[in-house]
Amino acid sequence: MLPAVPPTDSTVFALPGPFLAGVTTIDVPAHGRSPATKAEVWYPVVPLSSRQIKTETVYDLKEWLPVDQQKALGAKPGTLFVTNAARDEKIAPGGPYPVVVFSHGFGGFRVQSAFLMTHLASWGFVVIAPDHPSRDLGAVLSSKIAFGGTADIDDLTASVRALSKGSLRASVDLFNLAAVGHSAGANAAVRWAAGEPRVQGIVAMAGGVSNVFAQLPEPLRPILFLSAANDKTISAQSIQNGYRSSQSPKRLIALKDSGHLAFSDICMMAAGRGGLMADAERQGVKVPPMLKTLGADGCAAPNAPVTKAWPVINSSVVAELRAIFGSGTPGFGLDQGTLDTLASRGSVKSTFTIG
Repeated sequence: MLPAVPPTDSTVFALPGPFLAGVTTIDVPAHGRSPATKAEVWYPVVPLSSRQIKTETVYDLKEWLPVDQQKALGAKPGTLFVTNAARDEKIAPGGPYPVVVFSHGFGGFRVQSAFLMTHLASWGFVVIAPDHPSRDLGAVLSSKIAFGGTADIDDLTASVRALSKGSLRASVDLFNLAAVGHSAGANAAVRWAAGEPRVQGIVAMAGGVSNVFAQLPEPLRPILFLSAANDKTISAQSIQNGYRSSQSPKRLIALKDSGHLAFSDICMMAAGRGGLMADAERQGVKVPPMLKTLGADGCAAPNAPVTKAWPVINSSVVAELRAIFGSGTPGFGLDQGTLDTLASRGSVKSTFTIG
């Protein structure tokens, strides 16, 4: 059950919700042709009281390197990434909570968009994000990419199955799912939703998947498209083409002064050391030129700091998911007026289109 929100300030969803974010890591067994992998699960936790909770979780990004490169680094830590989530705390009562299934981008990893995942958990969603061994960071660095098949779709199905058998199973509503993805993950989210009737709606972030949207079967599910004007990887025009080709109830939000990685935390990782790719190279990791370009798309001028895009993304995605799951006032917080108000408070300017 999602928390009730009185319709007052339409920008309320840009702020953290009434819960803390909790996080746990679950195993996803081998499935089909895909190896066993892991998934991160974020979920709502009762706010702080007199008890002490460690509200930060730290990841060593060395985990996502190929095994041989992990061994080369030895025991020394790689790039550390701090997120605002309490590790393995008890889920808040009041469920079952709707489930958001997230697919990371090409060369990414399951915690790449933790800013959004933790925000969604604070608003009463359970979010599960598996690694995609066919196209994650380790696959790209080791040139073992198996791109273009169904492996990433199978990962999403297997992660939901693992969630249904895990410790959170009594607190999740597995008949109310949403598919969210970034870049290649947007493509995976749409293709997975096409074959998964429990998916109630889709959020496609920086994903040029126009050839996929026309294939969505009845009943049509609502889709929120998010694009970035300066995206060098998936052009804003490509996303507009996808928007036009979609027959579903649809909305499009276009962020100005932003690039491809505005929808992830990657620009903030090792930001004081030249960025994630430069930091990896400094540690002896061989980074292919393509990944260097992708890993910097949106991280420097003329783009605004990605943190100025996050309020728009957080607000829009929460509002869309609440609309998808039928919580609160329809359309509340998802309109041009909300985006303009956020811009007046320092966020990037954005435009809203509904079709």
